[in-house]
Amino acid sequence: MKKILTIIIMLCVVVTLSGCGKTTNQKLNITVKVYDADEKMVYEKKHETNKKILLDALEELSDLKIVTENSDYGKFIVSIYGINQESDYFWNYYINDDYAMTGVSSYKIKDDDVISFRFEMLEWNE
Repeated sequence: MKKILTIIIMLCVVVTLSGCGKTTNQKLNITVKVYDADEKMVYEKKHETNKKILLDALEELSDLKIVTENSDYGKFIVSIYGINQESDYFWNYYINDDYAMTGVSSYKIKDDDVISFRFEMLEWNE
């Protein structure tokens, strides 16, 4: 009986570990788009990555020329594709056309995500 129990436990460990290995090497496909202040698309690229966090995947795209700064809430983007954040304009991003509610340094990408960066005017609610 002990021998059967030992074999079952070992099989569970092997199955668990082999499943983890497949997950960590999984490639994800994303599309990155960048729009300027005039809403003109200035960059579009499909990218395959094994990174899980958006910022890590973006840093693989050297032609994107992404510049970030640290904040209390994680990193935020101050420049993309040579377009620098200004007083009333900032970089915002959307995931599959939905406003992103998570910072780029913590968003976990999903296969076939379309990430759109838009250089938008800050709207003050007074």
